[in-house]
Amino acid sequence: MIKALHIRSSFNPGGTETLLVNLFNFKQDRIKFFFALIRGGSYVDKLKNSNNTVYTLYRKVCIDIKVLKALYQILKENKIQNVHTHQEIELVYAVILKIFLPQISIYHSIHLTNPAYNIDYFIERFLINFSNKVITVS
Repeated sequence: MIKALHIRSSFNPGGTETLLVNLFNFKQDRIKFFFALIRGGSYVDKLKNSNNTVYTLYRKVCIDIKVLKALYQILKENKIQNVHTHQEIELVYAVILKIFLPQISIYHSIHLTNPAYNIDYFIERFLINFSNKVITVS
C-alpha cells in the first residue's frame, strides 16, 4: 500500500480541495492518505474517511517549528515515503523535511508560473529542484 502525506496550507472550497476530499473519502486499499492541515478552512469537516488520517497542525507563524516536528513524527511513525504539496509554503515545509529525511519523495503541484517574476516565483522555482516530480495544474 502506498502511503502519502499531503501538506495543506488552507482547506476552503475550491477545485483542488474538492478533488482532495473526493480522493480522501473514496474507499480503496491502494493508497492511504494522511492530510496534515497547517491552516484550517470550511472544508475540513468534509474529510470523513476512517481509512485515512487527518492531522490539524495549525501553524502560528510562517515556519512553525512545532509543526515541522509534528510532520517529521508523522512521516517516521507511519513510514511515509511520499509527500504531496500544492502551495509554496507547503513546499517549504516538505523541503525542510527532506533535509532530515532524504528518502522521502516530494510531488509538487504547481499552477502556471507567475509572469510577474516576483520573489515568490524565484523561491518556488528554486524549491521545486528538490521535488521528485512537478505536476502542472491550471
